[in-house]
Amino acid sequence: MKLIDRFVSRELIVNLLFAIFVLSLVLVVGNIFRKLLPLLVNHDVPVEYLVSFIAYVLPFSLIFTIPWGLLTAILLVFGRLSADNELVALRSNGVSVPRVCVSLALLALVCTAISLWLNVQVAPAGWPQRRRKNCAPVSTISQPEIQWRFSAAIR
Repeated sequence: MKLIDRFVSRELIVNLLFAIFVLSLVLVVGNIFRKLLPLLVNHDVPVEYLVSFIAYVLPFSLIFTIPWGLLTAILLVFGRLSADNELVALRSNGVSVPRVCVSLALLALVCTAISLWLNVQVAPAGWPQRRRKNCAPVSTISQPEIQWRFSAAIR
């Protein structure tokens, strides 16, 4: 692996992980506030309920955030390479742009495989478990049922 491949790969992976983390955080926190805010405000919600809700929502958010994160990482890395005139320097040294994109193609294939696995196996398997664990929207749960679930979850 050449030096330029390691440099581009490292920049892409760092930016990809940061973008996935930020986008997933926004989507998961948005779902928590939208679906669990009345429970968090009005009741003493156990931590296990909140953690299980996050665990069941996270695969669904990763379905969207992995492609968005990859796009963001590509734009950031190649925008910086272009702004610093590193692409011009590479081209003047005989390195073509498709050669620079080899590490990008490998990372895109890995992200595609992970997204395919999430879409085909993880997310469909998590949806019935989410229903079974009673992580339904708050509006469908009655007040006594909430208190019973939380007292049963604490035991």
